[in-house]
Amino acid sequence: MTLRNDAGAALDVGRMVCARLDGLMTRAGFTAGQIGTSLTEVNVMYCAEAQEFRQQFPVVAAEIDVTDCEDACTDLSISIEPGRTPRLLEAHLEGMQLMSLLGVVGPGERASQDVDWQSLPLPGALDRLAGLLRDVFDSAHDVEHEVD
Repeated sequence: MTLRNDAGAALDVGRMVCARLDGLMTRAGFTAGQIGTSLTEVNVMYCAEAQEFRQQFPVVAAEIDVTDCEDACTDLSISIEPGRTPRLLEAHLEGMQLMSLLGVVGPGERASQDVDWQSLPLPGALDRLAGLLRDVFDSAHDVEHEVD
């Protein structure tokens, strides 16, 4: 996918990320994506209230050291290189690579393969990212229910 090459291109990339991930993220308790742009990078941030995140995903929360502070948030940060052919650079949940969290909650079928974000066109990378997030969130629920 090639986007227009002007100041609005970065915002278009952020909107594309939000269009693909907002539904998944809001169902998991996060706010809709917040877009930040520059000429060299686009960042989309999803925030969840830390105490609610800890209750909903206790295994993941323990691994990423979610704080107990009343006003704290748990953040998913996504970085994209806008350019002529936008590429997803990285995705972190509270600073941790998502792939490392699969070892905590158990690898999912879709996400168990290593992902080289930059080798994929942005729409394909977003599809893989959505699958990885579903695996992390679903597996965290499954592990929680097995412990009960």
